[in-house]
Amino acid sequence: MDMIPIRLGFSTSYLLRGGSVVVVDCGITRQAGRFARGLEKQGLAPGDVELIILTHGHSDHVGSAAAIRQLT
Repeated sequence: MDMIPIRLGFSTSYLLRGGSVVVVDCGITRQAGRFARGLEKQGLAPGDVELIILTHGHSDHVGSAAAIRQLT
């Protein structure tokens, strides 16, 4: 399984890529576009994401969660 970082402002989201694509944390608010570009750089489409995991409720981890969920 690969763990791929996607920089979202001052925070980082991670893609876990194995048999499926899992997102860990979603960064601060207004980062869905940057997230989408990070997926594209990895040759992935938003529909490839099967699961989003949020490690805890701090704004630098969940700020873009709703937007990324809608995107994916």
